Amino acid sequence: MIAARIAGRAIVITAKFAPLARQHLERLGLAADEVYGDAWRLGKADVLRAENAQVYVGDHALDMDAAEAASALGIAVATGPSSDEELLAAGASVVLPSLPDFPEYFAALHFWGTALLRDCAPDWQLRRRGVAGLTP
Repeated sequence: MIAARIAGRAIVITAKFAPLARQHLERLGLAADEVYGDAWRLGKADVLRAENAQVYVGDHALDMDAAEAASALGIAVATGPSSDEELLAAGASVVLPSLPDFPEYFAALHFWGTALLRDCAPDWQLRRRGVAGLTP
């Protein structure tokens, strides 16, 4: 969430009941500018469009469908039910091993720009080691 604040607001869009999602965030020590609950499938795209979101992080192929439908950059984390292959096929620009890998990737995205990182994706592990020369 901290990384998202560099460039804008950090919002959470979930199929879960919003008050329950807020409790989870509080217990994890995470803050969000807004929490949208009960958003299913492409209903998440409606929220992304309403918020004019540019980037959406998710762990399910349907999250990547929502990102694409809202013209947002879909960044996947391999922590949910969808495989890396399913996430990429659904339109993920990259699949990160876990959410803690997101801040570093987001900082590189902010520094290098969307087009460059999309061209280099999905080989994030090589980029983390600097092989692709993306270390600012």
